[in-house]
Amino acid sequence: MRGAGVLLWLAALGMAASNDVAASRVHSPSPSAIVQPVLDDPPVLAVAPGIAISWANPPRVFLTGWIAVDRGPIDHGLETLVSLAGGRLHESLVALDSSDAIAVKAACLAAFGYDDGEGSGETDDVPPRGWPMSVRIRWRDDEGRHWIVPASCLMRDRFTDRPLPPLPFVWTGSYMMWQRLPDGAGGFAVRPVYALAIGRVVVAAVNCQDALLASPLPHPLHPWQWEVNTALCPPQAQPVAVEIAPVALPLNWQATIDGELLDERGMTLEDEAVLSLLGDAFLGDAASERWHAIAIAVPPRSPRSIDARLQRRLCALAARAGVTCFPVFVPQREADYRVQP
Repeated sequence: MRGAGVLLWLAALGMAASNDVAASRVHSPSPSAIVQPVLDDPPVLAVAPGIAISWANPPRVFLTGWIAVDRGPIDHGLETLVSLAGGRLHESLVALDSSDAIAVKAACLAAFGYDDGEGSGETDDVPPRGWPMSVRIRWRDDEGRHWIVPASCLMRDRFTDRPLPPLPFVWTGSYMMWQRLPDGAGGFAVRPVYALAIGRVVVAAVNCQDALLASPLPHPLHPWQWEVNTALCPPQAQPVAVEIAPVALPLNWQATIDGELLDERGMTLEDEAVLSLLGDAFLGDAASERWHAIAIAVPPRSPRSIDARLQRRLCALAARAGVTCFPVFVPQREADYRVQP
């Protein structure tokens, strides 16, 4: 455990009614199903094997792959939702057909144009900074029905015995690292290497510095906290498409350099106001169709300790409100930032 504040978000998970998506399922695909995912968002441009872009609004990147783990993992937790080919298949929900880290990122840059954010390592106590993205898994079952499911809904919390609601993931872009590699002449040289090509984590379920898309979840309370939601997951070896797209969140607030929280009008948000807004956004029949997250714009060069403090505060308030939601910390550019009165 990493501090008492981390415990607070578990209560929110336990209180929230996050079984809506699972309950809507009426059929489980047969293990013998051999189908191809349907990419019906015209026009789709294939940019590399297993990688395509749709210029719909919003633009989307499709990555083809297959279900690598459809239950458990039994001996540890689900740490990776989407892995490049040859990656952590023993703990990944989806294994991609492509192993080309550069091509995957290039497709995302072409479609979305985001700068890199800031990831968080496994032992970091700060959340990642980046841009909220929807990640959905698409497949066609053996009766021809086309499933489109938020990737987070295929995760289940072993502590609360419930699946997660629709959650966005955080574009951080991975990063360049330096490695000591053979130079071809009998010696070694230090050369830049793309971390995604080494770790192969495209979408992370827990903190992972190397991931292209980071998890919005706080540190798990135990390494085996997450597992596959078998009530909703297609069978192992099922062909799927991973759809990645920008997403607008139901609440958009701003942090100040001092760690205050402001609403869209620049007014300070006290705890009672936050509780009311969380209830309005994430309780009721319409909540199951929403992304359960809050965009928090953070000022340039602000310390990331502010993000950690706000994450603890918002998770505690979500628990009080009886909702499941998490903040996503979005970096502001210098030109966009205005100090609020």
